[in-house]
Amino acid sequence: MKHPGLIFLCLYCCFSNAEDLKWRDECVGYYQFQLPENIEVAVEHIDGLIHPLKRTQAMGAVQYIPSKITFGLYNNINDNDTTQAQFSNFIYDDHDITISTKNDTPLDIYSFERMLKENIDFKINYLKNITDESNDEFNRATKYIIREYENAFSFYKVNSYSLYIIKNRRVYRFYSNINDIPPTKTQTTNDFLLNNESKVVSLMNRFLPRQLYEVPSEPGFCLPYGFVANDSGHEPRNMVVTYRMKDHPDVTILFQDASFQYPEMLPQTERGGRHNRKLQREGFHKMDVEYHVSALWR
Repeated sequence: MKHPGLIFLCLYCCFSNAEDLKWRDECVGYYQFQLPENIEVAVEHIDGLIHPLKRTQAMGAVQYIPSKITFGLYNNINDNDTTQAQFSNFIYDDHDITISTKNDTPLDIYSFERMLKENIDFKINYLKNITDESNDEFNRATKYIIREYENAFSFYKVNSYSLYIIKNRRVYRFYSNINDIPPTKTQTTNDFLLNNESKVVSLMNRFLPRQLYEVPSEPGFCLPYGFVANDSGHEPRNMVVTYRMKDHPDVTILFQDASFQYPEMLPQTERGGRHNRKLQREGFHKMDVEYHVSALWR
């Protein structure tokens, strides 16, 4: 791993009692560095994933209040805990990653899977009432397949997948929308699964949970509370992690490892942003059903 020394120097100079701070090794992406010991990391609160709050009235196909990366609790308020974490972004190898806080008790993976399935079925039923597609085309575009693994499961759709890994009482979600454009009218979910399941299984087998300040000795990629072992060392990425001093909650530390350089290359989040603006510009009802599904299944 690379070892930037600037972050240590900057933090050391920020505190008059810096000599009393204890420093420990931590890692983000392909970098290893030192941070003060009394640190917390902004991730999504577990309640927003396993016990999401239902809206009083569904907004189209969206029936739950989405969770956010935060230092605080799961709520629908843009408070200081959420504002301080607003630049956090976990992108790795074309995956949009969700990481949760640690649950107080062991997670019931089957109840969690069942809740996600019910939510997807709700969205499909909503889409069915507004689409002009034929039944055959709609069924092709909205079919999904669930694969169950040890401490994990994955939803495969016609052009995307979501891998959920449940370890150390945390939820890790790797969402991959492979194509920036819709699949062909002949591609099926079965085709997509056959072409991508080996990649999903490889990622799952190489993923390891880790504790804060636990830096693996083997080559790989660090994310908050997780590690992907034995990758190429050059994966496309935009890993932006925000830390906060527990004793000085007004002090946040942001570290980014990105594979792009402005202005030559844009990160995936901005490519996705242009895609989302295209959805808004062309109008929901004018888009193919694959666009509906891609937008609503995130």
